[in-house]
Amino acid sequence: MAAGTAVAAPQVLRRPFRLRGRASLLALGVLVLSAVVSASVGAANIPVAGVVLEIWDRLPLVSVDSGLTAQQASILTQIRLPRVVLGG
Repeated sequence: MAAGTAVAAPQVLRRPFRLRGRASLLALGVLVLSAVVSASVGAANIPVAGVVLEIWDRLPLVSVDSGLTAQQASILTQIRLPRVVLGG
């Protein structure tokens, strides 16, 4: 090689990482499960089924009895669910 000539390093083409169908569904399922469990854990005993039914009941045009007391529903919707959504 002559002085003053530089050899460029070969470039490696990388494909972006993507989760495939099953892995995406599994990751989404784990995320939803962890959110529901974290909303049910605390000083006030709120069952996991009650959390799921209360969230389902809050959807428009859906009416389901969650079986939670007014105090448990208030704790869930005003304290725990905002905490879970904000990630704190």
